[in-house]
Amino acid sequence: MQQKKIFYGWTIVTVTFLIGLTQAGVFQNVLAIFLKPMAEEFGWNRSIITGSIAVGSLAGGIFSPLVGPYLDRHGPRKAAFWGITILSAGLIALSQLSSVWQLYLFFGTGRMIASSLLSLVVTVSVSNWFIEKRGRAMGISQLGRRIGIAFLPLLVQHIIISYGWRTAWAVLGIIVFAFSALPSLIFLKRRPEDVGLLPDGRAPEKNLENDAERADKKKQPSRFNLEDEPLWTRKTAFRTTAFWQLVFVMCVIYLVRAGANFHLFPFMTDQGLPPSMGVLVITVLSICAAFGGVLFGFLAERRGSLLKYSWDGF
Repeated sequence: MQQKKIFYGWTIVTVTFLIGLTQAGVFQNVLAIFLKPMAEEFGWNRSIITGSIAVGSLAGGIFSPLVGPYLDRHGPRKAAFWGITILSAGLIALSQLSSVWQLYLFFGTGRMIASSLLSLVVTVSVSNWFIEKRGRAMGISQLGRRIGIAFLPLLVQHIIISYGWRTAWAVLGIIVFAFSALPSLIFLKRRPEDVGLLPDGRAPEKNLENDAERADKKKQPSRFNLEDEPLWTRKTAFRTTAFWQLVFVMCVIYLVRAGANFHLFPFMTDQGLPPSMGVLVITVLSICAAFGGVLFGFLAERRGSLLKYSWDGF
């Protein structure tokens, strides 16, 4: 009996998991660990350092509409590799930081790449390879980002205490490149159809079902069929109310979450909590969110994506 091959889409999920893991290197939770030692050395107030997040996030929002069409036409492989390479170089360059404009250039650029290019690489890649199992695949891929947010602050805090914040930036940049740049270049592919496959690893002969089988499958509300997958053009999506509702919800989620995540660690240490305990709190919160993301990914396949968006907001 011939052994069934593992669907290549799960390789895509693994790579996007690694991208999410390293993408967390320029998230608020990690920069928050650097905030106090950098502010003390340069005499900067917190608003100056916070501004680098704002600049990078705004640039990412402007950059995203350009990235999407490129990924649709050319695929994520080279875009992810060069984006991660630039992000890694920026993090390493922060180890030589001496003025504010360098912070905004290096961290802001990395933040822009992570929040636009890499976020789209993860979601677009997984969506292209999965339909029926898209919820669980997306949940697993997003698990990487949660684990990165959970454990990178612990690593950064340890390096800062032992070797200083400059060494921590350099090590973080090396980790980002080593874990995700080469896997992206080697394994990412645009669509399953490009390599003779179908989404979810579905066999081509399953498209030859008779009318009775197809009707029976459509009675199952928890499943999505290839025949039912809607094809949206950009203009068509722009004309729908649902699209703009999703845009509004996602903007509100990131608006609230970004500020809370960044200032949580400094706030806890300001209240007298030891830095090691503050990092541990972030880790526990992120681990809980990681398991919740996978769980709600499975539930989204049966109950719809609105449930998952509500968890993302939490």
